[in-house]
Amino acid sequence: MKNKLEYFAHYRKADNEIQFLWQHLSKTASLNRNRCEKINLPLLGELLGLLHDIGKYSLLFQHYFLSGIGKIEIGHEHYIDPIANRGKIDHSTAGGQYLWKNSNETPIRQLICQIASLCLISHHGGLIDFLAPDGNDKFSLRINKDHHKTFFDEVAQAVEPKIENRIQEILNSNDLEPELTQWLNRSSINLPSRKAGDFTIGFLTKLIFSTLIDSDRTDTATFENPDRVQFSGNYPKWDELTAVFETYINRFKQTKDIDRLRSDISDACRKVANVEQGAYLLTLPTGSGKTLASLRFALHHAMEHGLDRIIYVIPYTSIIDQNAGVTRKIFKASTDRQIVLEHHSNLVPRKDTEENQILSENWDTPIVFTTTVQFLNTFFAGGTKSVRRLHQLVNSVVIFDEIQTLPVNTVHLFNNAMNFMTRNAKTTALYCTATQPLLNEVDKTKGALELSNLNSIVTLSNEQQQAFKRTDVLNLCKAGGWSNNEIAEAAINSMRQYESVLVIVNTKTVAKNVFELCKQIEPECKMFHLSTSMCPAHRKVKFRQINHLLNSRQPVICVSTQLIEAGVDIDFGCVMRSLAGLDSIAQATGRCNRHGERVSSKVIVLNANQEYLGKLRDIKAGQNATLRVLNDLSNPQEIVINEEAMNLYYTYYFFDRKDEMSYNLDVSKLGRNDNLLNLLTDNPLSVNEYIRNNKTNTYPLLIKQSFKTAGDQFEAIDAPTKGIIIRYGRRGKQIVDGLCESQDTYESAYWLRRAQRFSVNLFPHVFNKLREENAIIPTQPDSDIFYLDEQYYSDEFGVNTEPVNDMTFLNA
Repeated sequence: MKNKLEYFAHYRKADNEIQFLWQHLSKTASLNRNRCEKINLPLLGELLGLLHDIGKYSLLFQHYFLSGIGKIEIGHEHYIDPIANRGKIDHSTAGGQYLWKNSNETPIRQLICQIASLCLISHHGGLIDFLAPDGNDKFSLRINKDHHKTFFDEVAQAVEPKIENRIQEILNSNDLEPELTQWLNRSSINLPSRKAGDFTIGFLTKLIFSTLIDSDRTDTATFENPDRVQFSGNYPKWDELTAVFETYINRFKQTKDIDRLRSDISDACRKVANVEQGAYLLTLPTGSGKTLASLRFALHHAMEHGLDRIIYVIPYTSIIDQNAGVTRKIFKASTDRQIVLEHHSNLVPRKDTEENQILSENWDTPIVFTTTVQFLNTFFAGGTKSVRRLHQLVNSVVIFDEIQTLPVNTVHLFNNAMNFMTRNAKTTALYCTATQPLLNEVDKTKGALELSNLNSIVTLSNEQQQAFKRTDVLNLCKAGGWSNNEIAEAAINSMRQYESVLVIVNTKTVAKNVFELCKQIEPECKMFHLSTSMCPAHRKVKFRQINHLLNSRQPVICVSTQLIEAGVDIDFGCVMRSLAGLDSIAQATGRCNRHGERVSSKVIVLNANQEYLGKLRDIKAGQNATLRVLNDLSNPQEIVINEEAMNLYYTYYFFDRKDEMSYNLDVSKLGRNDNLLNLLTDNPLSVNEYIRNNKTNTYPLLIKQSFKTAGDQFEAIDAPTKGIIIRYGRRGKQIVDGLCESQDTYESAYWLRRAQRFSVNLFPHVFNKLREENAIIPTQPDSDIFYLDEQYYSDEFGVNTEPVNDMTFLNA
């Protein structure tokens, strides 16, 4: 006999409204059904939504909830301290146990229950390990947790009929098992290895987990702050946005040959946009207009196939700021909604607190610009913050700009993940660069990129390729290398000869030193320094100032780290590039004589002898591979950058590092040599440990991945960064003030979206040094969102670890 008690899920403080538990379960189920319908698993999605919070039917949780909102007062027999018990009452395991008791002997039902139960018991802290590296069966341990501690029997009795009946309808449906069977049959066609099959099952679990997390968070946010929630789908249609874009590009004047060639490339991308969904290459020379050409393809492709969004993945925030700014400008007058989102800074910590769940970005806009780091975190980071947005890649176009910058240690993981998305999730991938890294030719058994039959959407003739050759590239590396003084003197001499010069070096320290030396030698010349220590809004101002000087043909020197070498629309008379990978040198040429207006332009490659590369292994490996290519040239003084040279470079650089491509883990991490690819596929060493510990011949469960361990170990870059906000200009001050004064988490989320262009990502040693100086200030008491004391930010260098005095620009 069911009791007649009312059960609650959420409380809205503004008007004292309470959301009933059955309402939250039903609405989450509806949202999740719609999300999973895009991958043809609607029943499984709805089932997860109905079950995810049934643990809240326990009286202990209800007493905790009512105590938290003041309905049960201190001293009452049922009062539970809401602060002391926050997160301590298990309400996620019961849903998994409820489903587990409905499993049966058929393999497909077992797989359904394993996938769904794992998502249910993990939905507050991130996917747990099915099988831990030490061979411990974590899933069985959790799913068999004492019912007294999960309140299972009480919950099973209390679930309201409207919820229980629908759960049983789905479990007894003749469509539930065929739904997953058909999905598996489609996804397993022509898989190259058993490892790829195991990755597919694991990544499906992660994708379904993503839909559940976002459905749960979305319904909670919708109830708690209905006026502030932006609803998915309430945006202009693709045909409207495409028409706006076409009107914009038709305004371009084609006065030069290079303009007409760029237009031809753009038209070619437009004409091929009706291709079937899949994975394609766009290999174009630097300066060929591939950003707008790829956007044109994406807009028409999204319209053709009824897709949900376009996601740009870009390695450097400098390119994001520029490209997102151009895109935002194109569509600004077409709608009053924010349709272009930038997401690149780590302003919200990974910790899965209730506040961070609300603040985390879920990419719910039609066009998203994000970094490679954020994108890889979406695939592989632990917890719930990043994975929440994974399902947004379904039914989307994903454009990878400068794909050659993909970290080598993530190659097989990335390839498998993107193969999954293009095979199973209605995702189209476009891999853009002037220097394709041949991801499709790595070890197929571990994960090589799968490309569609068309392969490349645009192919240029040799004549067209030559039209983009606008510079001579000289190899001036020498024994002993170039000192900072020599680099500065050469920059001054190049400025006098070519009017403007860009110096690109590999480290911030050398960039700063060379800049200061140039100022000492030629104090009257306009000089600029650029690095990632400056927030994007600040760099945008600098780019505008530099371009003004370049356009008016005034002498100018810019010293920068590699942030400027790819994708930035800027045109110098001469570029000096510290020795790096041949792909980086090729990108640097795109900043020299970009529009072909100069008769003579040079790119000078030199070897700086005061660069300490330390952990910058990719740069060091790139240098070594480039030197090997130069040794193979008949004339090593002149660097010819063509397809043959790039293929040779990648043979030396990329494939010689094939043993690094599975994301190897330090032996100290697990007590053995292993890698993330293993942990997220067949997990052989962990399975062997299970068999050894349990004195058996087999591992009993269908899923074997170590999800949590892999997520905890994954870092897209060697040293994780932490974002802080800069009070740069009036807008930066307004954003920081808004965060400091905000009254609730949803107001903070509003300001955080706008803080991206005013943020800087700091490595741990810099962040900790500034904290010791009390230069990093929380926006709210006990908040993990920080801003920088203005005294530690300069107009020339950005973030400093010591106070600076030049702060007048902040009032600009």
